[in-house]
Amino acid sequence: MKLQFDRIFGLMTAVCFFFHLNLAHAELFNTYIANNTDKEICTVPALKTQPFFSISDGASSEDCLVDNVQIWIGLSIKNNRVQASIKTPDTSLPFSDSNLIRRVNIHGQHGNYEIAVKASGDSATFAITPLPNKSLITDANKLSILTYNLWGTSIYGAKKVSTRFAEMPKYFHNYDVLAFEEQFDVAPTQALHKALKSEYPYQTTKLKKADKPLQAGIYLLSRYPILKQASMIYNACNGLQCLTSKGVIYVEIIKNGQKYHIFDTHTQSGTSAKDVQARMQQVVELETFIKSQQVPDKEPIIISGDFNIDMIHEQENYTDMLTLLNVTHPDSTGYPLTYDKDVNKWSDDEHSYVDYLMYDNAHLLPISSSLNVIEPRSTIAPLWNYWDLSDHFAVEGVFEYATPSQN
Repeated sequence: MKLQFDRIFGLMTAVCFFFHLNLAHAELFNTYIANNTDKEICTVPALKTQPFFSISDGASSEDCLVDNVQIWIGLSIKNNRVQASIKTPDTSLPFSDSNLIRRVNIHGQHGNYEIAVKASGDSATFAITPLPNKSLITDANKLSILTYNLWGTSIYGAKKVSTRFAEMPKYFHNYDVLAFEEQFDVAPTQALHKALKSEYPYQTTKLKKADKPLQAGIYLLSRYPILKQASMIYNACNGLQCLTSKGVIYVEIIKNGQKYHIFDTHTQSGTSAKDVQARMQQVVELETFIKSQQVPDKEPIIISGDFNIDMIHEQENYTDMLTLLNVTHPDSTGYPLTYDKDVNKWSDDEHSYVDYLMYDNAHLLPISSSLNVIEPRSTIAPLWNYWDLSDHFAVEGVFEYATPSQN
């Protein structure tokens, strides 16, 4: 009797082990959400790509709230391949295992969004990306400006420059002035400026010192006429960056009768003592150059660019920069950093805020000013799963000044 029991017990154990083994090795098919917004969506943090839900067979769907709009993300398994679907209040994409990118748009409470999906064998990724919706500000006493390090430096390892630059114009509509840094690659730079020419017909040209192999890579593009422009190459530099014509460009523009003075720069990068010394000396040279333009006290000055001075981790240097230039850096909303390796796959091992829009305290002061960090991203096939259009994020600002009647 005991022998028979042992045989039955052994058989049951083997059966249980067999089922456990099969369950343990049951293939899971995953959905991922690429949250390309600066706020948490569907439990996925801002600008992150993370798993959403998984299934082993059959079909399932999960709902997700995007800016107060409910969408449904679907997953089914057919012939051991993932099929993905999207349903919104207005439209839907049926289940499909196509690895082509399919898209729908939704209208949220605070803006419009693209929901893009791509199936790939055992998983599907759903990318939620805000669509540009900036309004044009025509008031003469308000200046709208964007500064952006475009990472157009193939010589220093920048990737997919032509592809990224071609995607950028859709994010540059309805500003008064665009301030660009790191535009070294000639053909992509020319193509981008040409694409923006109809909206920003007034554009500065290449800044380069004759004895330097590389240009400065900084440009100002304006919706309104440029009355005056000037530039300067910094004397201070360190290491290989001495091969670059790092400096500052200046324009005076007139917007519906109101003059604005804009300075854009890109200073020495790096963390060594010599890098920091060269960078801070360039700030001193910048301050001298600004004064040399003899801008009337009753006209506003805006200073923009990639200063490579991190306001979070280099507070002493940040304070020195503000003091030397006698400027105010307004509070910034949106994403808290302009360079972040944790969410931007192009970025190196840094988390920093180094891109600035500031106003000069010795000239006409704004009655209000606001900054916002934005993250231009794309879901086109060559940039799928990379998303970002640069290794930096962009900073947009609006500076409002008193009208004559208010004065």
